[in-house]
Amino acid sequence: MLFFGELLIFRNYQIKVICATCATRGGRHNEFLNVMKKLDVDYEMWDISDIMSYSNSDILRNKLKEAIKGFDIFFTHSLSGETGHPTHILINKILFDIVPRNL
Repeated sequence: MLFFGELLIFRNYQIKVICATCATRGGRHNEFLNVMKKLDVDYEMWDISDIMSYSNSDILRNKLKEAIKGFDIFFTHSLSGETGHPTHILINKILFDIVPRNL
């Protein structure tokens, strides 16, 4: 909700939210599920550990490639990961690699 809340609330298009981590982190997991259900948004929540190295990102890269099939526009973390979080930065870099446009 922090970055894309308005897009989730006032949408007239198909959308899917992907949370790459936190599937087994009780509080974060429950918060995410509650919001997705309340907004009636399609989602995936994975349990990938925070990844600190671009060279260690094959699992995340492959899951993202599969998950984004059929979508035309993609929103992700900024180049700085907003807070400098290494996994957020990595997700941005991976998506720039695999998505040629509309990112």
